[in-house]
Amino acid sequence: MTARHGCQDPHELGTDPDAPPALIETLRYEEGYARLERHLARLRASAQTLGHRYAEPDVRRALAEAVPDAPGVWRVRLELRADGEVRCQTRRLEAGPPEPVPVALARERIAADDPWRRHKTTHRQVYDTATTVARRYGWADVLFMNQRGQVAEGAISNVFMTRGAHLITPPVSAGALPGVLRADLLVEGRAVAGEVTPADLRDGAALWIGNALRGLRRARLVATDVEVREQGNARER
Repeated sequence: MTARHGCQDPHELGTDPDAPPALIETLRYEEGYARLERHLARLRASAQTLGHRYAEPDVRRALAEAVPDAPGVWRVRLELRADGEVRCQTRRLEAGPPEPVPVALARERIAADDPWRRHKTTHRQVYDTATTVARRYGWADVLFMNQRGQVAEGAISNVFMTRGAHLITPPVSAGALPGVLRADLLVEGRAVAGEVTPADLRDGAALWIGNALRGLRRARLVATDVEVREQGNARER
């Protein structure tokens, strides 16, 4: 879509490698922003923790200006830079693969105690590269374990397993991003935090992935020990 004041063409939304990481929120727009207040609450909390300038009127104004001119389902990515500058890009949300969506498990492991895991930022190159790999093979996501061998999260999704009447999702202490959809499911009592192991992922009837953009989707593990090298920059989550 056409770039407006406060919003950027997708090709212009780059990251200065010498600048502090920007905070990211990726929102679903369909006749209104889904889970807007929870997105803003996470953004506000991360800005306070990391010392980014946060002016909510500027953020809301940028999101209002990013509203698409046509009906449909849209992906709006917002970046908040350390100096308070807000940028956003809007594009149609392409259809995903049919459920159960295929996912893979990476060979590389993440550090569960890395403080950046608690925030959604542009400091995520291994995840960006994993997203590129996933797109190449037609996978919905690449999942990661932490250094203890526990499942942590996907490059663009939180992970969920059905156990009894609940969904189990890895805790933040395992390296999971506190995702917006995940937070809603925890508050509603539909999900609880608990350990998820690689063996659990092989239960095709129980595996789900979810994020605020696409919701909760049934998934199936189709590949393991996938090598992800930090060699490029991709998108989403």
